[in-house]
Amino acid sequence: MCFGHQVLSGVLDLPLRRRIVPNQGTQREINLFGTRRRVGFCNTFEAVCGSDRFSADLATGTVEVCRDRGSGAVHALRGQGFAAAQFHPESVLTTDGPVILGELLDAADGSLAWSQVRLPAGASALAGR
Repeated sequence: MCFGHQVLSGVLDLPLRRRIVPNQGTQREINLFGTRRRVGFCNTFEAVCGSDRFSADLATGTVEVCRDRGSGAVHALRGQGFAAAQFHPESVLTTDGPVILGELLDAADGSLAWSQVRLPAGASALAGR
């Protein structure tokens, strides 16, 4: 998450830029691969991409990009064997964080069923606050 996402973005040859106004404890609604999600950001730098998909030498197959269509800021990446997010699914600013993390893990390894993992009672209620 966050810094690891930026490192992966750089490895995949996406440019990184310093944000004009840092996202420090910022909650925003994004379209996360087709689903509207409220997520928490805490970043000064961000990757930029002009398309929803691209190919990279170090990735097998196509890399899918969740991004702001206006600015090109990359919110998340997923491809065969990996998934990364600029936002923090573990943050109290992220609604349904455990579900989002499970979906990202499922995308990284389709053989795992992380989204089917049952959370302890009360965990999902805490994640959305």
